[in-house]
Amino acid sequence: MVLRAQAPTIPLFERLQIESQSNCNRSCWFCPRTYDRTGKYIDSGNRSVIKQMPSEKILDLLDQAQALGFRNRVAFHHYSEPLLDKRNIMLAREASKRGMKPYLHTNGDVLKHDDALCDDVIRAYVLVVVGLYDHDTDEELEEARRYWRHRLAGVELKFSTIGLSGARSGYSVGIPRALVPSDPRMAVPDLLFANAPCHRPLIRMLIQYDGEVCHC
Repeated sequence: MVLRAQAPTIPLFERLQIESQSNCNRSCWFCPRTYDRTGKYIDSGNRSVIKQMPSEKILDLLDQAQALGFRNRVAFHHYSEPLLDKRNIMLAREASKRGMKPYLHTNGDVLKHDDALCDDVIRAYVLVVVGLYDHDTDEELEEARRYWRHRLAGVELKFSTIGLSGARSGYSVGIPRALVPSDPRMAVPDLLFANAPCHRPLIRMLIQYDGEVCHC
């Protein structure tokens, strides 16, 4: 018997993010788009770039992912607010039709005054992640969590918790540069290995609104 070593295989990405449009209604202190100097998200006049990926291109990307056997989570954001795109619910439904699991990552601002959209989101998405970015204290953070649990009751709900820049009184996973390395949040274990390649492409496929693929 001859033993032959099997060639290593690269697994398919775990998440697919197709950025359907370029705009966001916020300028958060921790977001790279806020400091964009390339003109992709912020133009030379410090205004948001307003562009969309064509619907047929998005659907084609979903078809390609389906043909690869992808059946995991898919979202329609990157450095942008997905609910500013009127096509968002339609895109989530199209992902579901292809056997994928649409998830939404939003700052929630669009949902606060639109009950019908809240209902659509609950029906269309298997997971919603709401960014909580306005709290100074843990009490304010918990109040925001209660609000969204009531507002989006019926859908699996998670939170991305990043407090106001420089605030140390409320829980936050964001680390203002001025607090590094004295901030205790820097004690999170380092999961990197010496000379190891970046593992991000194995976790998610990121396609920006202009069709470019990026690692992170």
